[in-house]
Amino acid sequence: MFSKIVSAIFLVGLLAGCAVGNKVDYRAQSVSLNTGSQKAIALGVHDQRPYVLSGNKTPQFVGIQRGGWGNPFDVLTQSGGPLAQDFATSISSALTRSGATVTAKAYPHSDSNDAVTKQLLALTADKYLLVSYQEWKTDSLMNTALIYDITARVLLRDGTVVAQNHLSGRDKISGNVTGDQTRANDTVPAAVSRKLQLLLGDKEIIAALQ
Repeated sequence: MFSKIVSAIFLVGLLAGCAVGNKVDYRAQSVSLNTGSQKAIALGVHDQRPYVLSGNKTPQFVGIQRGGWGNPFDVLTQSGGPLAQDFATSISSALTRSGATVTAKAYPHSDSNDAVTKQLLALTADKYLLVSYQEWKTDSLMNTALIYDITARVLLRDGTVVAQNHLSGRDKISGNVTGDQTRANDTVPAAVSRKLQLLLGDKEIIAALQ
């Protein structure tokens, strides 16, 4: 019995130690967008998570790592910048690799959807891609879950939406008995890449960007 108690205390301590100060790099996601597009694309990314809008969390917030008693510690972007900026960097790189010329901007979360759309359409481009998310975070203890609600829209200069793809859900992306955050940090970028691939690799989105 004593050994079980000691083991439990050790595990709680280990989990607590792994929970503090974690960061994830969202900038270098491996996303392949075979648009074959030579177009000029204006890309906008807009964070609309309620807890960011309320000021409860910062725009750098990307998830929760729970300690041994389940107490939450914030996980932030490795870059130190807003998640929207990291998404803009990653998506812009993918579009550029596909042949497009991209102007990318992360819009302030405090701006309204209408204001962001108006600002995006004011840019000079052939195509307009707006990515907005109402939820995006990971939640880790023994397992890591990715919780998301994200939408991609392709617009014409007059604001007409010609393609749209929406993803939402809660996916288990890793699990381990030690609560080793190193493993979660390895699996989160891969899961993010898969999700962005599903969002932006949609055939209607790809066709609209060509």
